[in-house]
Amino acid sequence: MDETKRVPYLETELIDFLSKSGHSEENIIFAIALQEQFGLIKKLNMVKGKDAIISNEYVWGPNHNKIAQTIARLDFGSKQNLKEIIDLIQRVQGYPFESLPPIDQNLVLTAIKTGMINPVTIKSSRGIQKEFAFCPNMLEPLSYRDDILDDVKLLLASIRSGENYVNGGDKMQENGG
Repeated sequence: MDETKRVPYLETELIDFLSKSGHSEENIIFAIALQEQFGLIKKLNMVKGKDAIISNEYVWGPNHNKIAQTIARLDFGSKQNLKEIIDLIQRVQGYPFESLPPIDQNLVLTAIKTGMINPVTIKSSRGIQKEFAFCPNMLEPLSYRDDILDDVKLLLASIRSGENYVNGGDKMQENGG
């Protein structure tokens, strides 16, 4: 479940990845079945005869199917790169886009288009514009209205702007970025 809160995986990819991390295949298959039974993860069979996509709909909310279908098409290395970025953003909501580790911009665009990453732009009265990245996570209740969450994201992005940029937005603070 912890792995699927960052990116959806094909079932064989997830089993292989967790096996290489030291878990027995038998325990992995049992854990997947148990979590699926309790509705904690979901297996999506998009194409007959192909691997199921294992995803966490509680994290991705209404974009769950679109995200799972799109991410399932990526190669494992791209998924791992995207997973690292998503993990970073989930840990520090409102992370400055320009401070993200180097990653293929097509992956970032895919994540934005599917709703994995939600950009928020802050523009200062001096015309300085910065973008901040947000991701859905399990702590964010899906029952809030979108306009309330948008206001919260704008407030947090404004705070992050103040935390990270000094001298009119030209420099990152050493301890804040």
